[in-house]
Amino acid sequence: MNSENIFVKIINEICSEEGIAIISLSHEWVHKLTLRDRTEFIIGHNFNLNPAASKAICDDKVAASMVMEASGIPCVEHQLFMAPSVSGYTTDQGNWPRLVKLLHQYGNNMVCKDNHGQAGKRVILVHSQLELERATTEIFSATEQMAVCQFEKIYDEHRIIMLDDKPLLVFKKDRASDEWRHNLSLGAHGVVETDTKKLTTLLSLARTTMACLGMRFASVDIITTKTDQKSWKSTVA
Repeated sequence: MNSENIFVKIINEICSEEGIAIISLSHEWVHKLTLRDRTEFIIGHNFNLNPAASKAICDDKVAASMVMEASGIPCVEHQLFMAPSVSGYTTDQGNWPRLVKLLHQYGNNMVCKDNHGQAGKRVILVHSQLELERATTEIFSATEQMAVCQFEKIYDEHRIIMLDDKPLLVFKKDRASDEWRHNLSLGAHGVVETDTKKLTTLLSLARTTMACLGMRFASVDIITTKTDQKSWKSTVA
């Protein structure tokens, strides 16, 4: 049951305040919202505001990075690997030679992750072929698609929640002291960003990213990797 989920509580509170009739289905995973003669649905955290193709791209780490890169948006490049069990997508050499080549190319600092994963689950930092083998085995035991990227030393990470070119909330994600990832579900906490100079840079990149991906409502995560060069990179969450 999701009755204690804060997201579900917020949806119910808003509907009550706005006079919207709500029917929750499938253990509060699906919500039917009706106001006068108009009906809309929410499933999970998905709203009808975004085009289906754009939403699918944002849910795919490799696809999103390729679309942003093709549009000249600074981003974290991700490479796709398919599980050996999926016929037709892996060469006779398998994934291993290419994985090892990338590991060496990235200076033995590589991140392997579920291509469609969320909340930091199955995101594994590897420094050796043994760790790479363990990570690959774990990820492919749960999913058919693995994304791989170079490890980036992140100095700051911000989340910008956007609706129709307007920021609803901008906050910095301060990670837990014993954690290298910036996921809120792993102990990071949000601090509202008030620095005007930072906000200008963040909002410019967030708007460009939203337009590139054709999204109306989304959160854009922006990391800074080199404080001296202001090297911003963005991913859609």
